[in-house]
Amino acid sequence: QAIMNAADRPQLLRALHDRRETIAESWYKALTSTNSFIPLEAVKVGRHLVELTEQVIALLLTEPFEHGKAREIGAALARLRYAQPEALGRTLEVLACQLVQGLPADQAVALQPRLAALIGGLAAGSFQQAREMILAGQEQIRSALVAELQRVEKSLRESEETAQALLNAPTDPALLLDPDGTIVALNEAAAESLGRSASELVGTYVFDLFPPDVAEHRKNRHAQVIRLGKPARYEDEREGRWFDNSVYPVFDAEGKVVQLAIFARDITERKQAEEALRESEERYRSLFERVPIGLYRTTPEGQTLDANPALVQMMGYPDRETLLAINTADGYVNAEDQRRWQAVIEQKGIVHDYEAQWYRRDGTAIWVRDTARAVQDDEGQVLYYEGIVEDVTEHKRTEQRMRQSERLAAMGWLAAALAHEINNPLQAIRTNLELVLDFDLEPDEHKEYLHVVSQEIQRLTEVARRVLDFAQPADDTRYPVPIAHLIQETLKLMGKQLQLARIQATTDLPADLPSVFVAPDQILQVLLNLSVNAIEAMPDGGHLHIAARADENIVELALTNDGSPIPAEHIERIFDPFFTTKPDGAGLGLSISHSIVQRHGGTISVKNLEDRRGVTFTITLPIARLGKEQEVVA
Repeated sequence: QAIMNAADRPQLLRALHDRRETIAESWYKALTSTNSFIPLEAVKVGRHLVELTEQVIALLLTEPFEHGKAREIGAALARLRYAQPEALGRTLEVLACQLVQGLPADQAVALQPRLAALIGGLAAGSFQQAREMILAGQEQIRSALVAELQRVEKSLRESEETAQALLNAPTDPALLLDPDGTIVALNEAAAESLGRSASELVGTYVFDLFPPDVAEHRKNRHAQVIRLGKPARYEDEREGRWFDNSVYPVFDAEGKVVQLAIFARDITERKQAEEALRESEERYRSLFERVPIGLYRTTPEGQTLDANPALVQMMGYPDRETLLAINTADGYVNAEDQRRWQAVIEQKGIVHDYEAQWYRRDGTAIWVRDTARAVQDDEGQVLYYEGIVEDVTEHKRTEQRMRQSERLAAMGWLAAALAHEINNPLQAIRTNLELVLDFDLEPDEHKEYLHVVSQEIQRLTEVARRVLDFAQPADDTRYPVPIAHLIQETLKLMGKQLQLARIQATTDLPADLPSVFVAPDQILQVLLNLSVNAIEAMPDGGHLHIAARADENIVELALTNDGSPIPAEHIERIFDPFFTTKPDGAGLGLSISHSIVQRHGGTISVKNLEDRRGVTFTITLPIARLGKEQEVVA
């Protein structure tokens, strides 16, 4: 049957001829991938395959089709001395695919019958040539017996061992069947798989060796290969073992399928691994669905890939699908928080306890704590991000209330100590006003007394401003601030209290101290809390020393007082909320200070000095980087 009209055949021939190098290269790669031994150099093998490819293309388009020529090419393949039948099967499969690759659908369909006949002929010719080569070798051995019996016997034994090695080289079962299912030949792997010797199995009806359901399935697939004249591949299970089966038709000179070459690969371990993976995924999905905290996966572009019910409920969406349709940057995540999150995870690959503001579907804002990591492929390319989200809105509100409560408590403490400082200016104002009002003074004296009144009023105004500034809710806006300025401001606010408590305050602040990236009012609150703590630790007076130094990316502050050591059983709990040893203490000052410093990306710690010489609180804060916005992970 003609595959197309005479006018189209030259065009198809040119198209295939132009691809002959590509086809031959694919053929060679398929051959080498089977680890077959070929006693020729790679260049020679490649040259042979190019020549055979040209012959295959010419034969494919020859009218009428020459089955004998196909077997001749197959014989030439055998003369390359494949060591594994699998190599022949794999290269024929690659050849069949490459010959139709890129062709129009109608041409590819038209080539199928000839392609099947070609592949069958190649396989038949290869099998026949291999058989003749083995027989020829045996004939040479028999001829050599006449000349030297011992040498012939040795050569015969070596030849038989070589032939057996060639037959049994594949570690997977291989069989050759008649169309009716009778075993013509098989290797040792196939005999072992079937539980009998090879001699017992040759001539056996193969389908009698399998359970009825397996036999029926394989019989139908073999019948399909015979009917269509095309190779087939299928998987099935036998006695708890899974096999990947490949069936190739073998054609005679008239293009009739006369035998089937069967190659089976045991894939039980792969199947078991796939089943274990499936079960693991099911367990993971069950945990993913049931865990009470939010879980998610997103693309590097911000598209949500998956979210568990806890996250869907947290964000106020009716179902998972609605949430997945929203891009995080355009939807429920604050854009600035998203940008900072992205910068941190691109640099470190992880984000730990990152606090940010998200928006529920109804527009209400919530605070969340996010821990995430980047999942990468073998080349380091980010595939997606996965993370855990916890709603900490109520925690943030409680923390803010605690911080404000502590500020007000500290304010009350300061108010009592400031009464004396306020009373002095008031007394001076009163005295000078009485002089002005009750006595007839000279103009210069009158002016002098009023000037004193003005100065004392200014002094009172400054005190009131400091107190009001301290009582206001702390601003969370962070920017570069000289740490020395915050320390001096603290000592200015605490000056009168330190004086009344008979405590001397000293500092060690290098002139080149860098600025820190902080919300100044919050750090000022920390320093005030620690100063108040120092005053209470030295009821009989003492010394408070504040030192600072820069170290790489941080500034370290050390506040040392002469108070009594902290008991060992208390020192580990000193930053816990509501922990206090004072009868009238709230136990919030050090806890809030600890929280503030941590939110700034810093640390706070305490230790007793040797020989009971006092206690040191140490704070670290990040240095402000000029020209680059500071990233802070709470």
